[in-house]
Amino acid sequence: MEEIAKALRDLDEQRVLELVEQALTSGVAPMEIVDQCDKGMTEVGERFSAGEYFISQLIYSGEILKGVMKRLDPLLEKLEKGNSAGKVIIGTVKGDIHDIGKNIVVTLLRGAGFEVIDLGVDVPSERFVRCVKETGAKVLG
Repeated sequence: MEEIAKALRDLDEQRVLELVEQALTSGVAPMEIVDQCDKGMTEVGERFSAGEYFISQLIYSGEILKGVMKRLDPLLEKLEKGNSAGKVIIGTVKGDIHDIGKNIVVTLLRGAGFEVIDLGVDVPSERFVRCVKETGAKVLG
């Protein structure tokens, strides 16, 4: 499993996707894969902070993670619908189109059993308010 974190850290997209498929085929729980991806992303962030990686590598690592999550999200949503720990509304505020961090939080919340309503990016505040009123969610991010 640690190979997933290393491949993500090394920005080897093809290897990451292959390892994720192998892990799923072997019966590894989706959240264990998410944990490994989190470790890999942490290492990417450390390399960025140290000046070893540049913004382009940081963005690329986020794109790799999006590819992994595209595969894992349906599996995590099945887990989420079983016993919901509560509703969370999340989005990126109007004027901001960056979503790497938001997507990571969404993944971790879903893996922890929360029902997540992801409003996306560049969301006006009125939409957040309307969604809270409509859903009764107790958490807004």
